[in-house]
This record gives sequence, C-alpha cells and structure tokens, in this order.
Amino acid sequence: MPRALEFSANYNRFNLMPQKNVTQKTPILRQIGLQAVVSLGVFLLGIYAVIQGLNLGIGDLSRPGAGFTAFLFGGIMAALALLSLTEAYVKEKKSVTPSEFDGGRKKVILIQLLVLASLVGYVYLIPRAGHLISTFLFVTTVSFLISRRVLLAPIVGAGVSLCAYVVFSVLLNVPLPL
Repeated sequence: MPRALEFSANYNRFNLMPQKNVTQKTPILRQIGLQAVVSLGVFLLGIYAVIQGLNLGIGDLSRPGAGFTAFLFGGIMAALALLSLTEAYVKEKKSVTPSEFDGGRKKVILIQLLVLASLVGYVYLIPRAGHLISTFLFVTTVSFLISRRVLLAPIVGAGVSLCAYVVFSVLLNVPLPL
C-alpha cells in the first residue's frame, strides 16, 4: 500500500492533520473496573440481607431469632465487599490474563475443578467423619490448592475448624456432627 494512502489513528480522517490527543472511548465497565462493579453488587446484596434479617428479628446469642443468620452473613458479605471495593480504588493493579497466571488457563481450570471436587468430598465426609475432621480436610485442601504453602495449609485448616467449633458449638449451642 502506498505510504500516502495509509491510515493511522494519529491523523484526522478529513484533513489528515496530526491530532494531539487521540483517545479511544473506553467502556464504563473498564473505566471503573469489573472488581468494583461486582463488589458494589455484593455490598448491596449484603445490605439487603442485613435489612431482611433485622425485619425477621435477630434475637440474642443464647436464642438466635429467625433473621440472625441472614443478618450475620449479610453483614460479613457487605464488609468483605466494601473491603474489595476499597481495594479496587486504592490499590493500583496490573492486569493479569489467565494465560499469564502461573502456567496458563488450563491450570486455573484444574484448580477450580479440584476445589469443586473437594467441596463434594466435604459434603460426603461430614456425616461420616464429623464436622471437625471434614472441615479441617476441606479447608486444608483448598488452602493448599490456592496458596501452594504446605506448612501453612494445615494451620489454616486447624484454625478454621477450631473457630467454627467455638462459634457454633460453644457460643451458639448448635449441635455439630462430631
């Protein structure tokens, strides 16, 4: 193609004069970020769950009401979404595509499938091995798959199992399959 007929984004279409600032219109979702949009949606859903939990009545720790669980998990969900929303605006992130992420897209899909399989195994083990052992195995497996830290995964598994036992069995007096 002759050089005179080439089209460049730096030239105006009509008078072929160089333009100073060539900006492409970026979709609004890319401007604010997908993480921020999802976090805002989860935050609003959490606030809705908190409001519905309050409407049902939360009771107290010794006798939780019908809305206690919705209130508790809605509050946790809203707090974590708010944390994620703050991170989306404060922290400058480098965009990483799945092909650049530690071995590629196939590895990411394999990890997701292994987490799903461990969840199925967790549900299968709860009535057979009890809540403490199955929670320890599940959290240890998922922690190892995500972080790849052999020594940290059992510590996280034991901590989560112990916290779940204390919250449900000791504080809320909810019987767990042991």
